[in-house]
Amino acid sequence: MSCLSNRGGRPLRVASRSIVGRFWRERAGNIGFVFALLSVPMVGAVGLAVDYQQLASARQFLQSQVDAAALGGAGAGPEGDAARWLERAERATRAHFAQSGWPSTMVVSGTWISDDQFATEASAAVDLAFVRVLPGVPDTVEVRVRAVAELALPRLVYEEPELAQLDPEAGDYNRISAYCFDRVAARTPGEDGRSQFTVIADNAGTSYDFTMPRCAAGEVLSYRLLNVRDARTRPRLWDDNLQEHYVYHTDTVILNGVERHDLGGWNILETVLCPTLDDCRPTSEGGIIPEGRNRVPERAREACEPGKFMYYGWEDRPPGRGWTDRDYDDIRLIVGCPVMEYEGEKRLRLVG
Repeated sequence: MSCLSNRGGRPLRVASRSIVGRFWRERAGNIGFVFALLSVPMVGAVGLAVDYQQLASARQFLQSQVDAAALGGAGAGPEGDAARWLERAERATRAHFAQSGWPSTMVVSGTWISDDQFATEASAAVDLAFVRVLPGVPDTVEVRVRAVAELALPRLVYEEPELAQLDPEAGDYNRISAYCFDRVAARTPGEDGRSQFTVIADNAGTSYDFTMPRCAAGEVLSYRLLNVRDARTRPRLWDDNLQEHYVYHTDTVILNGVERHDLGGWNILETVLCPTLDDCRPTSEGGIIPEGRNRVPERAREACEPGKFMYYGWEDRPPGRGWTDRDYDDIRLIVGCPVMEYEGEKRLRLVG
């Protein structure tokens, strides 16, 4: 039986085998080419997943450090050392990712955006490990994070003065009032930040029935002195603006726990922190209150803590405004240090 032949005399089955072989050889080459094309996005996808995980891990850790820096900075207070918390965040981040070689650049900063809110920001360049080989992909990606911590300001609660004594023999009329001072409100144009004025004593023997001002969180109890020249025995002149008079406000703020008073540059007030009420007596009586004329007034340099007492000694005529003996006892106040009350349990919290 003869087999069929084509025009060249070559058996048909041989030709068929040759065509099939050539087909498979060409197909194998196509598969390799297609695989080569597909490997680029496949490698890119795998690399993207790895780099994304690195970026997510970097962002998460950096955010945790910035949160801690915001809370630490807020807890230190507006006058505290917030810089050390920012430096700690940078050191911790660099140490944590030291093996991966990033961040190549890093900046951590912080600022008080209000009297009770501290904002921290950080940025870092994270190196891409895989997808950077793809065309148009940068070598690094910048990660930015931010946190805002709020410091719960305490309400300072004061009791009535243990002593409010004004020299009853002076020729001038003197009146002391307590009030609340808000230094944030005082920065607003047209506002002075003073409220709840309450007269507590004068040197004319007037009896005042009063309750000490209850200042809001962030406000500090302060004092106002009205000095009316040669008017102690003439009540009609006490509030007469035509009579020579002077008004002084302490506008008290607390910095690092210590009271600071702004009397417009007038050297008129002496302050002494007494460990006990018994210590708030003149030195001649066994206490710690300075005595003597023509001297430099003392300034308390420690925090007024609950259980202690603050002595305020005033000179009603400061140097530069007429004759004065500079003994700083024309007006004497002894006030117990305030108790601090916080609203809620948390004194610090993240708010952004």
